[in-house]
Amino acid sequence: MRHLALWMFALAAYGQYYGEWPPERKSDKSVEVAMPAFPGSVQSASAKALNLELHDGNTMNFKCSKKTVWLDGEKKVKPEAFKEGDMVVVEAKKAPDGTMDAMYVRLQREKDGAPKK
Repeated sequence: MRHLALWMFALAAYGQYYGEWPPERKSDKSVEVAMPAFPGSVQSASAKALNLELHDGNTMNFKCSKKTVWLDGEKKVKPEAFKEGDMVVVEAKKAPDGTMDAMYVRLQREKDGAPKK
């Protein structure tokens, strides 16, 4: 009887501390992490790879896959729409092997609608 009372007391204290029983588990999928953005000019673009010259003169290479979204404004386009010298912003994630996987490639436009060079 004493063990039962002690067990119920511990359970009640746990419920007061955590607010509910059983505690609600949070899914890792609900957390969205902001991806770093890399602005620069296109050196080459294909469905498999994107080479970008950053503003500081360094070159950065990105892997592209079927998950990569190529955007011109709000419109999805093919990688072939990106020409050498076009200004873009690439949002990417670091892959387990240390390379960068491009997730979003956005073409930057001047106010008159022409692509930035």
